[in-house]
Amino acid sequence: MFYYEASRSPHCLINNNVETDCIQSNYYSTAMSAEEKKTIAYIVACISEFARATGLSTQEAFRYLNNHGGIDFLIDFYDVEHTLSFDEAVDDLKAVAQKAGGLIA
Repeated sequence: MFYYEASRSPHCLINNNVETDCIQSNYYSTAMSAEEKKTIAYIVACISEFARATGLSTQEAFRYLNNHGGIDFLIDFYDVEHTLSFDEAVDDLKAVAQKAGGLIA
């Protein structure tokens, strides 16, 4: 079983008390930009709205969207999607997921 141990150097995976992979990454050590924070907040809100609209839990909604391209869609098209209403964004997420084999209409 792998887990992260905070007392070790950043991003070390531990397997039975043996360091198996230690990766130093500048990505994780840099602060998030204001735009990245806005994008994440928007994605979280869209997941919550999708969950509400479909009767799923937020965890189920995240898994569904992640497995059917919805999260990637929100990241790739944030600049357009965030200008729409949440109802329109949820409709777009349903369409994207259906094209990827999702069954929620």
